[in-house]
Amino acid sequence: RCYLVDVAPVRQIQREVNRMDANKLKAKMIENDLNVAQVADKLGLHKSSFYIKMSGKDQMTVSEAMNLKELLGLSNAEALDIFLPKE
Repeated sequence: RCYLVDVAPVRQIQREVNRMDANKLKAKMIENDLNVAQVADKLGLHKSSFYIKMSGKDQMTVSEAMNLKELLGLSNAEALDIFLPKE
């Protein structure tokens, strides 16, 4: 079977993920006793690449955000608060 999906909302989310709240993300990493190198490794990224994404200088992909949500045990509300913060 082939399912057609409207990718416009996914693309909008992907554009917005680079606005994440890095401070909240770091706090959740600390709560989980994880450092940047460990998280980057689990995401398949180099530590410097993850720092760049956390700083907003490069875009975090939706799949990276989803993997972080799972890794850090974030609720949907927490994930939205971190990856799509209200302005």
